[in-house]
Amino acid sequence: MTEISAFAAEAKLAAGNYKRCDHESALCYAVEGVVEKAHGWKSLPKTELALFVDAVCDAEGIDSPEISHLRRTGNVIASADIEYHSIEFRGSTANVGSVLHEIAHLTSGASNHGIAFRNEYLRLVRRHASLEHAAFLHAVMRSVGLSVAPWQAIN
Repeated sequence: MTEISAFAAEAKLAAGNYKRCDHESALCYAVEGVVEKAHGWKSLPKTELALFVDAVCDAEGIDSPEISHLRRTGNVIASADIEYHSIEFRGSTANVGSVLHEIAHLTSGASNHGIAFRNEYLRLVRRHASLEHAAFLHAVMRSVGLSVAPWQAIN
């Protein structure tokens, strides 16, 4: 089994690929990429995507966002708009991690990738994806130097 430090080193290196965003966001995206590569995420086709978003939002007690789909361009997979409570997906599929990432922006009220967003994202992953994904994300985030709540507080 690979040590967390090896995944962290991979994420730190990959963060350099996100040149258009701040360092904190770049690390966050890179950690998510490492988790996807190591553990994978379920891919949701357009038909399942809205159902999954609705189920998560219902469980969280929030209104489902307006969802739109655009042609995939560049590296952007999805984006959330807090003001309009909407999510825009690029392409015909999205993975569970990306969907929860965008919902975390809406539920945390954070447009950035700061600690409030990261804690909310971890909580959503733990509740709606898997304990394994959440624990791995948490460990790699901490290892690359991103502040997150103690594991016991992520529920």
